[in-house]
Amino acid sequence: MKYLIRISHAHPHVAEIEMETFFKNYHLNWLTPMLCTVSCTSQMMDDIIQLSSCIKIVVENPIITNIENDEIVGLDDLIIPQSSRLVFNNFKVKITRVHKKINNFNTEKMIVNVARQVYSCHSHLEIDLTNPDVIFQVLYWGNNIALGWLYKEKEYREIAYREPKNWDYFGGGSMKSHLSRLLINLLYPLDATILDPFSGHGGFLREIAETGSYAIGIEVNKRIIFESRANSRKYGLDQNIGLIHGNSLYPPFRKSGIDKIVTDPPYARQTTTVGLNRDVLMEKWVKILDIGTTVVITTPTDMMIQNPDGWGIDIDVTDYVHKSLTRRVRRMIKLNERSK
Repeated sequence: MKYLIRISHAHPHVAEIEMETFFKNYHLNWLTPMLCTVSCTSQMMDDIIQLSSCIKIVVENPIITNIENDEIVGLDDLIIPQSSRLVFNNFKVKITRVHKKINNFNTEKMIVNVARQVYSCHSHLEIDLTNPDVIFQVLYWGNNIALGWLYKEKEYREIAYREPKNWDYFGGGSMKSHLSRLLINLLYPLDATILDPFSGHGGFLREIAETGSYAIGIEVNKRIIFESRANSRKYGLDQNIGLIHGNSLYPPFRKSGIDKIVTDPPYARQTTTVGLNRDVLMEKWVKILDIGTTVVITTPTDMMIQNPDGWGIDIDVTDYVHKSLTRRVRRMIKLNERSK
């Protein structure tokens, strides 16, 4: 099955990499920075929609064409396929702008024309604008347009409810849950257990637990561990999270026990670096990790370790947060104990 995926405009570089990571063994065709097509099974698409933190709309078997003189090119000749997702009796047409608006573009006229063509191909269907069985989705950008049955429109209310502002306890620099999930997904396929060695108030841990993996966090501050547990209990996720009071430079588990890590190391004034300069802390930490470990790490742009010995870096992008903070996101794999 071929699908058209429309992703969020938030954190665009990281969102694009999330898609590339999910569909590593498939060909993604990028139509715009927020639109791509891919062919895969419906089961794979369902699993990825469930995990993703950036997918907004998925359309099945899309028809892609152009707009000329306020008209869809070849609309009257388009064969509108039946939806494999639902057996339905009624529908409505929904139109979504992806990028810059076209001047004098008559969306109401387009909706009427598209609905007429759908009906000409499936005359048993009725139009229901209030409670349709299925939606025929139209997306347009520039003079381009894509049409097809809506497979899924994803809402992010649950992730939004886990934002730091809704926690019982949080500290300065706490990352939004949407971005936390994006970074976790860069480790896909996700292991049974994923570690955050600087877990703080547990934002990463709760998003890891939500994916179905078991989360382990290390935190040096006992008070913050108490507060992190309280936050996780609020969301009913405490049973899928293990917290360790300790120093991440001396992790209390066997070598090769965990090989996937996601973290946002301490850098704000409210956080502790156990008496070490923050850059020295990071240099020491990467040296203790095992060969084969994959780490997704984000820090302010002035903090990241430069070309750590023995590590391969396959993702290195900047992510604008606000005018006083731009983060750098890296995915690194430890190849050997020292550089060649």
